[in-house]
Amino acid sequence: GSLQSLRGDHPAAIATLEQSLALAREMNDTKEESETLINLGNAQARSGDNAAAIESYKRAYEIMGASASYEARTGVLGNWVTTLVDEGRLDEAEEMLAQLRRTVRPNDHQSNRILRLLEPVLTKRPADPSDAEPKRH
Repeated sequence: GSLQSLRGDHPAAIATLEQSLALAREMNDTKEESETLINLGNAQARSGDNAAAIESYKRAYEIMGASASYEARTGVLGNWVTTLVDEGRLDEAEEMLAQLRRTVRPNDHQSNRILRLLEPVLTKRPADPSDAEPKRH
């Protein structure tokens, strides 16, 4: 599903990932479920369905909990914040950014880069959400 999305076939990617999600749930495999939800969120965001992507990221984060790896937690938080900004939901993005800020280790260059890119967007608060352009990397 992820490769399909990267190739631009978002409907096929979403369908494949939804099938994978159903299997993970059937097997009660929460690690696979959360990873699939992250990939599904990425495909949904690439297809322009930010609202669905936000819900997928939220559910993935809830499922993974504190036992998940640092990389998984910061990765989903970064994608979640970026998608909230893309959607113009800046108040929510600011709350999630605060959570990401509390989670990020000082030597984590990738997550700190996300913080540096997003913080100015949230402090300047553009009147038009299309003025804010942080993108998922």
